[in-house]
Amino acid sequence: WSAMLWAAQAGDAAMLRLLRGAGASTQSAAGSALMVAVENGRVEAAGELLASATPGDSGGGGGGGDAPAPGLARVEVDARDAQGWTAVAVAAGSGRVKLLRMLLRAGGSPYARTSRTGRTPLMAAAQGGHAAAVQALVEHVASQPAAEASEAASAEAPPDAGGAGAGAAAEVEAVGGLAALLDAVDAQKVTALMLACKNGHALAVRTLLAARASASAVDISGHGALEFAARKGSLEVARLLTKHSPLPAASQVARALPIAARHAHVDLVRLLAGAGAPTQPHLMR
Repeated sequence: WSAMLWAAQAGDAAMLRLLRGAGASTQSAAGSALMVAVENGRVEAAGELLASATPGDSGGGGGGGDAPAPGLARVEVDARDAQGWTAVAVAAGSGRVKLLRMLLRAGGSPYARTSRTGRTPLMAAAQGGHAAAVQALVEHVASQPAAEASEAASAEAPPDAGGAGAGAAAEVEAVGGLAALLDAVDAQKVTALMLACKNGHALAVRTLLAARASASAVDISGHGALEFAARKGSLEVARLLTKHSPLPAASQVARALPIAARHAHVDLVRLLAGAGAPTQPHLMR
């Protein structure tokens, strides 16, 4: 590791400024000082590094930061680690909302995808159940001018490499704004809402539904959010989905009931039956 990375890990903002003033690079073979600061929750250190931030080549997330201080080594907000994660995605996935907002204000992209799975920062936040991070991303994108949001979203290439989700993702990305954020899919056509449902994170689900995330989308195997909730046995999540307007597709409701029954989630079976799922065996296939 370089001295810059050690200072970032320790959260030593004064040392970071001294090193940057001496021309030390914020990047090294071992990684980015900004990423290290974010991973360790070092708000002051991240703020010092972001004082010289430049939005990444991926299009940024809206507006960019202030002009970099003269003579200081620049920091690229959307630099990626070895797994293809950006600092925005790491902050979102760890629920570090203050850092997340700082990164977004500095021009970090809310649409940046991991290079391997095509996951977005919103997906990372939803999977971890970090509803406040989900809300921060939604508010940031909602505050952007429509044209600017569309340009930023389209700059992020959807997952490809032969992935079946590429076509659907491209359609969503072309819309820009909240639709691109909320209904983007990864390489398996999984959405942020599905990830929140799969892990039983009711507050994150509520936040996504309030922002108008689609409850009817299905992944590459044809499974939807309600089916993930049924498998997890989350009555609260299933209740949110069945009370949402528009409702999940009738086929999803029908498929969710036998999943809940197989896992002995009795209250869920009652809820789904009350939502219109057929209970006759020949209709449950």
